[in-house]
Parts: sequence; structure tokens; C-alpha cells
Amino acid sequence: MKKLPKFIQKFDEIGIPPSSWLSKWFMTLYLYSFPVEICIRIWDFVLLEGIFGLVKLIIPIIKVFEKDFMSMDGLDVIILFQILVHGVFSKYNKI
Repeated sequence: MKKLPKFIQKFDEIGIPPSSWLSKWFMTLYLYSFPVEICIRIWDFVLLEGIFGLVKLIIPIIKVFEKDFMSMDGLDVIILFQILVHGVFSKYNKI
């Protein structure tokens, strides 16, 4: 996460630890937060890259949401992660 210092600083400001969502991404192989169509692409990458592929994908995925995320307050961030959980990717179909 050293490559995303503003992102981490924003999480610190709103008081949500990144581990609260990162652990869910890893433990569920991204199924908790992303629709199956996206997960299939992620799993293909993990099969190609190995288990560290799960970690390598964090930065590109965050980059997709970073612009909107940086302008959000705490409640909006929670809503963003709920949107991810429910698989509503119409605005974020760049993944």
C-alpha cells in the first residue's frame, strides 16, 4: 500500500482500517465484494501469477475507485463498499 499513500491517509481520516475490507477480499478470493464475472478474471490472474496475484491486484482495483473515493466522506465510503458487495458496477465497469 506504499504506492497509495493518499488512499491510506484517507482511510485514516475517516477511521476505517483497510484491514476491515482487505481481509474480506483475500479470505473470500474477492467473491464477497465483486460479481462472479469479475472474480473469474481475478482467478484467472491468480492461476497465472500464483497466490501473490491476489495481492498484486489490489492496487489496480483501488485505482479504479480512487478518484471517487478521495472525494467521499465516511458514510459515502461505506456506501461504496456496499455497492461493491452487491455487485453494482455500472459506474465502475472498468475492472
